[in-house]
Amino acid sequence: MNIINFNYKKNILKYSLLLLLFSAERSVAQTISDSTWYNLGANFYVRRQFDNAIYDFSKSIQVGYNVAKSYSYRASCKIMLGKIDEAEPDLNTAYKIDSLDPLIYFLKARLYLYKQNKDSLLFWSNKAVLSDPANPDYIDALAIAYMGKGMFDSAIIYETKAVKINPEEASYIGNLGLIKQNSKRYEEAIADFKTALQLEPDNPKLFMSIANCLLGLKKYEQALQICNDVLAKYTDFGWGYSTRGQVYHAMGKKKEACEDFSRLAAMENVIYDITMQPASYYLKEYGCQGN
Repeated sequence: MNIINFNYKKNILKYSLLLLLFSAERSVAQTISDSTWYNLGANFYVRRQFDNAIYDFSKSIQVGYNVAKSYSYRASCKIMLGKIDEAEPDLNTAYKIDSLDPLIYFLKARLYLYKQNKDSLLFWSNKAVLSDPANPDYIDALAIAYMGKGMFDSAIIYETKAVKINPEEASYIGNLGLIKQNSKRYEEAIADFKTALQLEPDNPKLFMSIANCLLGLKKYEQALQICNDVLAKYTDFGWGYSTRGQVYHAMGKKKEACEDFSRLAAMENVIYDITMQPASYYLKEYGCQGN
């Protein structure tokens, strides 16, 4: 799913000037207004500096400014950092404060995506879309939920809606390809992934998605070449090792497959979702345990 758009991108320069004024230690904290903590947190989020954003959203909560959204956005930061269990209490608190905010529904859906809870993912993403039916992030989440339940036709309908609303968002196009890949429409999926790559040419997951489709088409050598190219550049890309391991196994190279699954098992901070099984699954499923 796409990351949350806080609509602060137009204000990046403004908040960048604030960041120059306020040191990492926040030594001038007594001069900062309540709203500034919240705005700084939003700016750090846009910059993907999630630890800093968590600090500022926490300060916003302490001073009592926009508390529900501060909890929500702090939870989103934790999700992005893979701290799924830490994010859940923040979302529960935000929901108690404001149970009508569709952003909270969406973030709960995102949380359950990573917890691999398909029923809860569907429930909260559907609730978000019902509350705000024109938000493409929420529609995208619902499409992924339908995919997780094996309802591919519904998933394609909703993901296509998200793409029509924002055709420049690569993640929506990529997720449309992902849905088609999971429904074994591999050639169509590859076309979608290539379209998404025109918008995000350095996205390793899009390349690896093409490799997965080639695996489905039994074009193993082509799939392996893509995996090798991606992992040569992104050595800590866990999804890459799970994919290459499956390619190796399909080629009859069990030793190499088990080595990749073992690499995945040894990695820290790998974020799993309904599109990727934990390393323990691959080690057991492909007979690597005890090797």
